[in-house]
Amino acid sequence: MRLTNAFKSGIFNLIFQLLFLTIMFLLGFESRLGVHQGLRFLILASMALVSGLVWVWFFYLQDRRKPEPIPYIIATFIAGMAAWALLGHPLINLIYQANEWIHASMFLFVQGSFLVKAMVFSLVLFGFIRFGIMPLKEFDEPVDGMVYGAVTGAGYAVAQAVQELWIHPDYTLFVIAYIITTKVMAFSAVGSLMGHYIGKAKFLKRSFQMYSVMGVTLGILLLGFYLVINEFLFVAGLPQVFWLSFIFTMFYTILILIFCTFKMKRLTRIRPDKSRRHRFQFRPLMLVYTAGLFITGSVIAANGCGGLQYINSQYGISFNYPHALSSPGFQGLSRDFHLTSSSTETLFSRNHIGHPRFRLKLEVKKDAGKLDNSQLMSFISFPKTESMRIQNVVIGQKRGKRIAWSYLEAPSLKSVEFPTLIKVITDIIPVKNSHFIFTFTTPSSEFEAGIIKYNRIVSGLSWTGK
Repeated sequence: MRLTNAFKSGIFNLIFQLLFLTIMFLLGFESRLGVHQGLRFLILASMALVSGLVWVWFFYLQDRRKPEPIPYIIATFIAGMAAWALLGHPLINLIYQANEWIHASMFLFVQGSFLVKAMVFSLVLFGFIRFGIMPLKEFDEPVDGMVYGAVTGAGYAVAQAVQELWIHPDYTLFVIAYIITTKVMAFSAVGSLMGHYIGKAKFLKRSFQMYSVMGVTLGILLLGFYLVINEFLFVAGLPQVFWLSFIFTMFYTILILIFCTFKMKRLTRIRPDKSRRHRFQFRPLMLVYTAGLFITGSVIAANGCGGLQYINSQYGISFNYPHALSSPGFQGLSRDFHLTSSSTETLFSRNHIGHPRFRLKLEVKKDAGKLDNSQLMSFISFPKTESMRIQNVVIGQKRGKRIAWSYLEAPSLKSVEFPTLIKVITDIIPVKNSHFIFTFTTPSSEFEAGIIKYNRIVSGLSWTGK
């Protein structure tokens, strides 16, 4: 029976994902892709495509009674990747700027997971299936919705995984495989359930808008719940957390597949209404619901992007900094070689969560006198700098000096890795008899992305009473 085969294909896919992750664990638990950028992209894309296309292939292979045309399945998978590149990524990372604030606190993460990340995925997937797949004559029975939903979700997950992995060159092969497999399983499973309700919306003589709203809502709830629980596993610091997360994802996927299969078996007993036509129409309920979701996401994003404000009335200095500047120290920047003395006071020190990793520190050196070039080296206490450059800078309409320098961070005693190159920007701004010292520190691999955020922070700095 087609439904049983569809369920079996999902189980076979889960087994493949487990074997794929196990092989990467044995071969690359500590290995990184230290290859040319072009070759690295091809390897990442190949690994992601293999994991995603296996899901697609199994759905097609097991569907022998009335299979969907192969070109339609492949086109749907490609469209899923395009959905992330053209809609998902711009909305989440550029318009809502979720990566700027979503990891700042658990409260913001819950809001962002449900009403930004899961909301965008659900609406994008629904819109593609509703206007791209549903009008096709090949969409001729309710179970097709589950197949096309799963394939679209797999394509969306593959494109998202490749982009995430590309900006993290320090990930090991095992971590790469983990990210790919978990994303493909979670997004495909949620997509299949959404496709189930979209199929019901087309073929049953009931409210089309009701099933549309139900499908999008379930997509938001299921994907949001998965993202939050999965993040909690990592925050809790549990042992073997990658494997624990993979097992959680696998069983979560199985539960959704079982539910979809059960629902589809019942649905096939109902004679579909094939006389219904689904031309493009403005649906008031769905339009209002979609607008409400986007507005809610915008309010959450505005609160997240607004960040927090640092005000020091004693020294008359203030600036805005993102929510994500709130974590404790992270590996690779655990030591601070910057100037500290009895005359230097730390006013502000925060670490940015997620990508890019960096530390921002503000100090003030009182009764410092006039700043001249002979003093500049005293602001760098680490004796073995790898490079150094000095230039003029203006911050908050105050002129000062910028020292761009770097040093090598030694690996831990148990590590076999090479030392990490750490890049530092030290800005010294003289104001009356004090020197304000801004220090931006980041691994070299994340410098380009981090310096953009740092410049954004200091560009909004203002001085009062100085």
